[in-house]
Amino acid sequence: MRGRVLSGVLVLLLILPNPRASAQPTPRLQIKSFSVGPDQTVIYPDSSSGTNQLAGFADEHPTFFPPAASGAPYLVFGAASTSVSSGIWGAAVLQTTDLKTFTFATSLGYNSPVLTSPVSYTQCNPTYDATWDENYAAPGSVLQDPTLPAGNLIMLIDAEQHCPGGVWQRPFYISVGFARSSDNGKTWPAPEIGALGGPSRHPILQSPEPQPTVPHKDLGNGIPTGFVDKSASGDYYLYVAYTDFPSSGTRIARAKLGADPLTFLKWYNGSFSQPGIGGLDSAVLPSTGCANDYPENPEISYNDDLGLYLMILKCLPASPVGGWYYSTATSLDLEDWTAPQSIQNSQYPWTPCTTAGEDFDGSYPSTISPGAASGHTKLTGYIFFTHITCDLATHQFMSRTFTIVAEPTLPSPTSALPAAGSGTAGTFTFTFSDTGGFASLTVLDVLINSALDGRKACYVAFVPSGPSSGSVYLVDDTGDAGGPYSGMTLPGTQSVSNGQCTITGAGSSVSSVAQAFLPVSPGSLTLTLAIAFSPAFAGNQVIYMSAQDASSNSGWQALGTWNVPGSAPAGPWVGGMSPGHSTHPTETYKFTFSDTNGWQDITVADILVNSAIDGQQACYVAFVPTGAASGLVYLVDDAGDAGGPYAGMVLPGSGSVSNGQCSVGGAASSVGGSGNTLTLTLTITFSPTFAGNQVFFLAARNNNGQNSNWQAVGTVTVP
Repeated sequence: MRGRVLSGVLVLLLILPNPRASAQPTPRLQIKSFSVGPDQTVIYPDSSSGTNQLAGFADEHPTFFPPAASGAPYLVFGAASTSVSSGIWGAAVLQTTDLKTFTFATSLGYNSPVLTSPVSYTQCNPTYDATWDENYAAPGSVLQDPTLPAGNLIMLIDAEQHCPGGVWQRPFYISVGFARSSDNGKTWPAPEIGALGGPSRHPILQSPEPQPTVPHKDLGNGIPTGFVDKSASGDYYLYVAYTDFPSSGTRIARAKLGADPLTFLKWYNGSFSQPGIGGLDSAVLPSTGCANDYPENPEISYNDDLGLYLMILKCLPASPVGGWYYSTATSLDLEDWTAPQSIQNSQYPWTPCTTAGEDFDGSYPSTISPGAASGHTKLTGYIFFTHITCDLATHQFMSRTFTIVAEPTLPSPTSALPAAGSGTAGTFTFTFSDTGGFASLTVLDVLINSALDGRKACYVAFVPSGPSSGSVYLVDDTGDAGGPYSGMTLPGTQSVSNGQCTITGAGSSVSSVAQAFLPVSPGSLTLTLAIAFSPAFAGNQVIYMSAQDASSNSGWQALGTWNVPGSAPAGPWVGGMSPGHSTHPTETYKFTFSDTNGWQDITVADILVNSAIDGQQACYVAFVPTGAASGLVYLVDDAGDAGGPYAGMVLPGSGSVSNGQCSVGGAASSVGGSGNTLTLTLTITFSPTFAGNQVFFLAARNNNGQNSNWQAVGTVTVP
């Protein structure tokens, strides 16, 4: 459809050419809601159902490996005791095809437990009393090492020592340990004696306090989960989320994958800077949300649909109701996590046990989305967890479905630079943003004309194909959004032209900025265009911009003005204004008007601020000079009738005039006439209800009835 004016309202369609197929970064969406369904029981080898069963499964976060082929089962690693009476904790391996019924993975070659602690949970053994994992060793996460062939797995071990000085106590010294398997997790290293284990099985994260030899309270770093991520440099890092005791709070450490031993560094005061063994650490979550309610059991995944890292965790506040919370981040390098938000329907009562721990229906929450890769999630899936009770024999492994609803993305034109100026050519920088990240943007439009009309305009559509590339389309003089139009790719050296402008690839470019956390900064894309204007396009032009993504359209926004020089007019004319663009609600503006017969020939100077040339609901000012330094200011009312009523004041003076869109103060305002130029300085305050991108249209009339017509010379973004 061709751009046209109908009953004073412009109808103009965006160009929607077929974009070139090209891989783009995943858009980043914000979470509108996160909820879970009711508890669902699952069938598994529970100790209450007979012999050769498991007790306490899963006593840590379970790990799910997706099916290796169609019809193959999921492989599940989890912490369990071989029985209630044995007290030997270790790694059990189960299989499931429907995520409802779990059996031992014996048919796949796994003989559970595949890893155990050297000593029972409630016993001490002089041989192991100084060993870091004497009483408890179980998987917090099991992960494929992507730097090695398939089947090379890493286990993050949650390890406990309960025998300081050879005397058993219930409080633990807890560590995060590390072990490898080269046969897809069927076999793992045996325990190695000593506080720091041995080369194949050893602690990687411990608190600054060394393993005590005297009685103590719960102490150390533990309950780990892991996530492997590839950095911008192409290196793989193993990230470990864990809980610090006794201070609580979610901590993260990481190590670059490669040859053993890996070097783990803890996040401390804004960077990964402290050693894994004995180093200090600090919480990665903001101090709001549930951060003060003992957050623990963190698990990190990458949500493919959101394009964000997702953390879920358990929080047990002082009140007798606990629940799950979530946080998101754009970067594990920066650890820019948002304040934790509650997951709907996850709240359940909790009660402390008389010995240790608590009874809570929701420990060790672990996400899985069928069809997603290991460690990745989607908008729907399951959260598996354990209902921990005060009796080990009644612990219950369960699941809940989860549903994430994403906020619709919001595209927006951000700025045009320069926002004002004059010249027959220039390099213009147009910036657009989207709450879903720059990759969400599908079509970006720039229209330069005296009014919002695609006809006889410099009308450009840009279709991104990557963070630094895309296609530029220039609409022809008839302004038909359906074409024909000239096209070129960026980067490139081609050019496109119509009757109003020429855009050259040399000097033009595309760049993008990754999304930071809202409301700090959405992702943005910057389009730089080298534009030369035709002589026939002379005059004052408005720079309109719009942005579109798959779900939303920003609409046109006036973000700048540009004067294309032409022949000097006779009679009254508009000189310009300063500043040419403002983002402040209150600003002192200087407007200039001229007449070839001298400034005294100007009878009325008009200033109209609105999104279009419309006196209704506008900041519409008329100035009548009465001398070289005096005059009358009239502000038209909201109805926009130039014949009145209107509010008036005298310059110089200290009065003010107001309507629903703005107020003009006399104290800092002034007028000056000299030669052919009349300069009017006005202090204008815009109302919050006038928020948005507005254009300054100026006009002048003289004694002979000559009129400059409305000229767009500036813009303001009213906050």
